Amino acid sequence: MNRIQANLAVILSTVPCVLAFVLGGISVADEPNRSAVSTHELGPHWDTTHSSLLSMAVSPDGQLLATAGTLPGNAASLGDVIVKALRGSVPTGGVQLRLLDDGQVTQQVNNLSKTIRQVVFSPDGKTLAIGCGSWTGRGQVVLVESATGKILTRFAGHSGWVHSVAFSPDGNRIISGGSKSPRYDQLYGGEVWVWDVRTGEGQRIWLSNQHSVISTAYSPDGRHFATAGGDQGMITLWDAETDEPKFQMNEHTLLPSGLAFSADGETLVAANSGWGSIPPHRYDAKLIFWDVTTGRSKKTVNVTKWWPERRTIVFGELAFSPDGKYLALPMGSWNRGGNWAQLSLLNVEQPAEGQTVFAAENHRPVTSAGFSDSGKILIAAFGNGEIRRWRIDK
Repeated sequence: MNRIQANLAVILSTVPCVLAFVLGGISVADEPNRSAVSTHELGPHWDTTHSSLLSMAVSPDGQLLATAGTLPGNAASLGDVIVKALRGSVPTGGVQLRLLDDGQVTQQVNNLSKTIRQVVFSPDGKTLAIGCGSWTGRGQVVLVESATGKILTRFAGHSGWVHSVAFSPDGNRIISGGSKSPRYDQLYGGEVWVWDVRTGEGQRIWLSNQHSVISTAYSPDGRHFATAGGDQGMITLWDAETDEPKFQMNEHTLLPSGLAFSADGETLVAANSGWGSIPPHRYDAKLIFWDVTTGRSKKTVNVTKWWPERRTIVFGELAFSPDGKYLALPMGSWNRGGNWAQLSLLNVEQPAEGQTVFAAENHRPVTSAGFSDSGKILIAAFGNGEIRRWRIDK
């Protein structure tokens, strides 16, 4: 065999391998998304009274939906007059409750504070815990009776905004996180408080000059709770029995804006908004799945590819389905690049293959998501005050 024949034999011998590689690549690319489920929107969306809808919660029995945010308000003090001059309006906080079967409003609670950042149901569904803030005063945690809308008590102690609240699984404690100052130009620094619901007594367990606490979550098994800082992105996992930090998971370097525990309490998901304040801006939004036992990340999902262009992205309140198989991911943009909204549904086993349920340009962001009807209905709240629902066919 001469040299030409030998070279030709080598080339021909590689053809099956090359074809196998190419065809294999095609088959993988064309393979359907195994994590996808069928979703279709239910009826017309519901409009709320909120000029800016910031939070939403589904009652444990799946009967009620609570929405919270701002309502148009009047300037009642010198501070309000200044805020109105700077911002164009003075907000006041309000909560609306409605039946999930037909959307009928059952209660409207107004004048809770200037702005409400989050609302959550107690485990028995009888009480709402509301995190409030103000540009001109200290924030509060307000408890409201869900059946009547009656204000039960106000927990005062926070120095500034209360950004997030979370009930313990037994309903006896509330964890709240916020900023150290109510001033809009001094939002750096944060606090974490623990409240005894039965006695109303509270204790500040953490104070920082750097991290504004913007998200909290309590594990379903009651063993841990988690807090997310702001400007430098520190995630802290706490021992719920001792109220002492267990792990500080500081792999976040930008802006974490959402926390959620898995149904078994073994995994903590943290959403990183992926925006850097110093040019060149970094747009590397991601989800990190943390192992609660070791404090180490199990996997990281790059979310940046799921939106149309580079812009400032904010994640809303994450939500696991009751069976723990799906994670609802609300997100959007309030400013750079224009308003934009997107809601994705992730199969926890294959979270990198996120399924887009809703996406729209020139639309206020999705701020919160949840499930009802044993996980068969996906619900989302939008910044413009509307509620949309989808049926999930698994």
